[in-house]
Amino acid sequence: MSGSVEGGLWRRDGSSPLRFALACLVASCAAESHNSGAASELAPQQKPPAQTPPPAPKPAGVEVFNVAPGRFVLEADAPTQVLADGALQRRSDDGSWVSVPFRLRRECAPAAAAESSKCIDILPGQPYVALSWSGAECGPCCYSDTPVPVAPGVYRLAPRACSGDGAGREGPTFDVPESMSGFQPGARLRPSNVVLERLRAAASIEKASVFRLEPPGPRDARDESTVDPSMIIGKPIVAGSEAALSPELVSLLGEWLGNPAGFNNTMLRRCKGGDRYGFRVTRNVPRVGREVTEVALELRCNTIAIANQEGTLRPEAYAYFDESRAALLALLRQAVLPSLREALPKR
Repeated sequence: MSGSVEGGLWRRDGSSPLRFALACLVASCAAESHNSGAASELAPQQKPPAQTPPPAPKPAGVEVFNVAPGRFVLEADAPTQVLADGALQRRSDDGSWVSVPFRLRRECAPAAAAESSKCIDILPGQPYVALSWSGAECGPCCYSDTPVPVAPGVYRLAPRACSGDGAGREGPTFDVPESMSGFQPGARLRPSNVVLERLRAAASIEKASVFRLEPPGPRDARDESTVDPSMIIGKPIVAGSEAALSPELVSLLGEWLGNPAGFNNTMLRRCKGGDRYGFRVTRNVPRVGREVTEVALELRCNTIAIANQEGTLRPEAYAYFDESRAALLALLRQAVLPSLREALPKR
């Protein structure tokens, strides 16, 4: 405490209260600052919200789309050239990929210059719709009564660039399954071009109608490749017999056609035809558009004929459905007009 003696009396310095108040104020602020700092150290730290990193840029080149088993569409985001041969591969037992004979092309009879070219051009905004792979050298461009066998397994299209190091862009895989014989338990049936056409018929079904077909007779078309709205693969439709399938029945039809254990294309039989039915199917093929498949069924011999539209082509395939006859009859009983159900076989 400071002060002075004046006239024998002690007088306190008048500035002391002010100094005292200032000292208290400074001490209080320091304490608050200290406490505030401690509190901020104890308080949880607020982190900025995590941000999703932007997707990595996609490398320029060709992208492969499997629009149906063995049918491909190629698209490019920059002008690109790929090799026409050697793009199809099958995974071997040891996991490596081996080439399968197949040539990328989109016409059956291209110009001579295009045929001899080793490379094909793929331009942005112009999808390259390749002719389908069926195991046959001519693909869908020719028909053979004899099934063309293909190896079962996992396949992919991996086109290679013509320039640089020839690096490729692998497309998604697809399966070509073996079949199981219903008459020879445990026997495995090797797939063929018939299996591929049937799997393509089962893919991307949008709608379908069922018909009663006339019995075999002189009105059958001599050329079954002729497209006629009054026929199913050259077999005349009974007038007034059409019935549209519900979405549930469309799904069942796709499951029946795609069943690997429901068909047999390795046997041949002589049989006189009987009751016939048919389906006309509209497939909405991704990146291609709508195409039509016709399916003709003969119930006495258990034969199925399939004609798949592929652009301007219509490749056909034949098989037997002994293994899945019961499932087909169950489908037909639900699908045909009520007036036709009594004519269906009981089993």
